[in-house]
Amino acid sequence: DCYGHPVSCYRVQDVNLQKLSKKFEDTQGITKPMSRGLSVLKRLKDKITQEVGYPVRKNVVIVDLTGLSMFSFMRYQAHVKALADVAYLYFPDHVFKIFLVNPTTLFNVIWGIASVWIDPVTEKLIRKLGTSKEALPKWKDYGIPLESVPVQLGGKSKGVRWLDLNRAAVAASEKKSTTNKDTRDMRQKF
Repeated sequence: DCYGHPVSCYRVQDVNLQKLSKKFEDTQGITKPMSRGLSVLKRLKDKITQEVGYPVRKNVVIVDLTGLSMFSFMRYQAHVKALADVAYLYFPDHVFKIFLVNPTTLFNVIWGIASVWIDPVTEKLIRKLGTSKEALPKWKDYGIPLESVPVQLGGKSKGVRWLDLNRAAVAASEKKSTTNKDTRDMRQKF
């Protein structure tokens, strides 16, 4: 955005809650990949801080609600809550603004349920922008250049998938772990 905050977009239709619930039957298991993703985002903010010369500690979140259904939300609400809790509990005060776009007809009902979990301070950060078309002229008012808005929402950003960032972080971590192990092994020889 205009302040240097990275912009991330979550597309509800891209999240397979059924698959997640099978892979992570215990909702605690879902916290590790989410934490890893948020750690990658924190490292990105650290890199931006070095580049711009002033602290960038927060990020902008765009949530594309296309595909949100009452059935999936009600059936998998424990998993949705577990994902939200990771950000809220382990990465507090890291969000500058949250923009909700493309609400489904059931969104207001779901929002009524979900808002019980949302801290009042966090709720003040949330902006409901309507459809992609309605949101398009509003991005500039909020300091979000179209170059940071995903193409699917009328912007110009092709973006980078979180999964790709996570995989890169895991690979780097494993390489570092191997390098550290090699260094320890060498030290033990001497």
